[in-house]
Amino acid sequence: MQQSKPVGLIVLFIFLGVVGQYLFKGGMSQEAPRALMGLIGADLVRLGQGHPAAAAGLVWNVLTLLTQPFIFLGLMAYVLSTACWLAVLSKTDLSFAYPMLSIGYVAVLLIGWLAFDEEVSLLRWLGVALICIGIVALYSEEFFLRRGAGFAGLLLGVAGIVGWTTHVGEPTPVFDKPVGLIAFSITLGLLGQYLFKSGMNRPEYREQISTIGAALRPGEHRSARTALLNVLGLFIRPFVVAGVVCYGISTISWLAILGRTPLSFVYPLLSIGYVAILLMGWLLFREQVTAMRWFGVGLVCYGIVTIFSEEMVHAHWTLFAGGLVVLALGLATASRHPARFLSHTRSWEPSRKPRPGS
Repeated sequence: MQQSKPVGLIVLFIFLGVVGQYLFKGGMSQEAPRALMGLIGADLVRLGQGHPAAAAGLVWNVLTLLTQPFIFLGLMAYVLSTACWLAVLSKTDLSFAYPMLSIGYVAVLLIGWLAFDEEVSLLRWLGVALICIGIVALYSEEFFLRRGAGFAGLLLGVAGIVGWTTHVGEPTPVFDKPVGLIAFSITLGLLGQYLFKSGMNRPEYREQISTIGAALRPGEHRSARTALLNVLGLFIRPFVVAGVVCYGISTISWLAILGRTPLSFVYPLLSIGYVAILLMGWLLFREQVTAMRWFGVGLVCYGIVTIFSEEMVHAHWTLFAGGLVVLALGLATASRHPARFLSHTRSWEPSRKPRPGS
């Protein structure tokens, strides 16, 4: 049986995430939150040097930062989006749901460009375009394959524009890229995803999500009090608590990143976790990952490279554009026999070792 796709929940989650990013960036553009982030960094240095008294200052400055108006509203948006995400994970595969978050990248790029006057180069737009094409491959494999010739033409067009752009323009000037901090924040986010999915795979967690849904639906069993109590109860479950802690630390790191880096540059880099999420779902949760999903994630990775290192794309544009041409030709070939290609899914499942005595 085909698994249902909770599109409404995913869209709501994406919307709340985009709103949260806008509020976070708006908050970190102000002087007070930036000063507090500097104090937090100084407290961490003192704590690392063996000054226990710095712990109290660290806690106070973190709480003060998180209660700044824009930051606090951003956190509220993220709390609501987390509740939506837990419901999504209880209804669909992690390897399917997580890449869908890329839909918000276009909105975030527009926010950075229009609201914060960030320079968004043509290559960065092309990178997001590749991510969006990858999303289509991830979301609807049959639709993507049956229109594979059209998508192959889009990829060839992107390859041509990359070649033209690298000849007529210069890469965006190099700015501060806190790679270590970005990697730390993404790693904690991935760990949080693993903990959330592990929890949602447990019957008691699924039952609580179902109770919340039943209490919110119109009818005689509708009860805001029951829904609220179950939401609070869900957030004290061990796996959810551990996931929230990971996300909390990741959020502090993310605020530090936004204080130094353009939102339109750094937000799409969260796609770095897509390959890890796909492998996690495939190897740890035994989720089926078809060839089209791998193809979609490959396009997402292409987009990330385009956004993160325009200098590299300019220097090796022939390899970059050539790779897109190869992918386009492969897609065009597969689209000639979509039914046959879609039938080959079992070979992409991880091997299961038989249990003793089975």
